[in-house]
Amino acid sequence: MGSGSISQDGPGSGTNGGLTKRRGPSPQPGAPVAGANLVVGVQDVDATFDRGLELGGTEALAPDDMPGVGRLAYLIDPDGNIFGFISAIMSDGTNVMG
Repeated sequence: MGSGSISQDGPGSGTNGGLTKRRGPSPQPGAPVAGANLVVGVQDVDATFDRGLELGGTEALAPDDMPGVGRLAYLIDPDGNIFGFISAIMSDGTNVMG
């Protein structure tokens, strides 16, 4: 990890990120596009996702394990903003960060 990143154990040593495959059609030219992919590290993706639904969010991507990456989920807030949660702890309890 580069400078500024955060891990389960505390500050890391860098920025972490990645690209994901677009789901659905590409935006039409001139149409509004959400230009940021905000993903927040949490201890429990499933509990955070469920709480977000209770608070008025809608499912964009249900919690899912991504081998070698972690457990990830995305919500859409009432204003239409998409944001995600990630944890190094997979659904089976294994930690992808060792």
